Amino acid sequence: MNYYIEDFTEDNYKRLLRTVQEKSHFASYEECIKTNGVVWRHDIDISVNRALALYQIEKELGIKAYYFVYMHSSFYSVLEKEIVKMLKTISESAIIGLHFEPSFYNLSTEDIGGLEQKILFEKNMLESILDVEILHMSFHNPDVGGSWHLLPYEELGGLYNVYGDNVRNNLMYCSDSNGYWRFQRLENILMSLDNSSKFQVLTHPVWWQECSMFPYERVERCAKGRMEKSLEIYKSDLEKCNRVNVTKEKMYDKNY
Repeated sequence: MNYYIEDFTEDNYKRLLRTVQEKSHFASYEECIKTNGVVWRHDIDISVNRALALYQIEKELGIKAYYFVYMHSSFYSVLEKEIVKMLKTISESAIIGLHFEPSFYNLSTEDIGGLEQKILFEKNMLESILDVEILHMSFHNPDVGGSWHLLPYEELGGLYNVYGDNVRNNLMYCSDSNGYWRFQRLENILMSLDNSSKFQVLTHPVWWQECSMFPYERVERCAKGRMEKSLEIYKSDLEKCNRVNVTKEKMYDKNY
């Protein structure tokens, strides 16, 4: 299988966006379903830093995309000061949505009331943190703990469900889940776009780096970057409080 690892660079990302601008146009979900266009969506599973990098490329090209924020990520927290700052920057000219994980709550696809209650809870939390209005939601790992992507509802918890029947039955779909193209290579699809196309692109920002890397290497890079940043914060906090950073080297240094 050809995983097209070379596709996932910032330069190629910009080229793909320009291809859409040449052959079609970027649209909202509502507009795309009613008429045509390309909906560009990001699910931020792992890296807000990478999301910000892609947002800056989109802003340069005058493109408005969707960014769905995951409240239960093991790689970032929406309560961290730096993360909030980046997400607020993205929200200046992008659309922020909720990336919701039903399996976190052990929900059942039959319990729509319970599902909507938790969606509303996370929506209100995210709105409060980022001071933006949240109108859209997507499912995280929609085939884990139930077939969440097959729920037909256009709205859940008062939010537009981008997995609802109106989207699934009307828009073509391409995803870069797990760092490779799930169905067809995006470049091939974009080359066939025309004014009648109705198309949704899902990307996960972590896969798009300055240079091409294998998927595991991209995740490892983000994890190590987070570790280094956390250590920097720890050291900085010690300095601010006039505290000693006690290390093994210092303990055994006779001159210390």
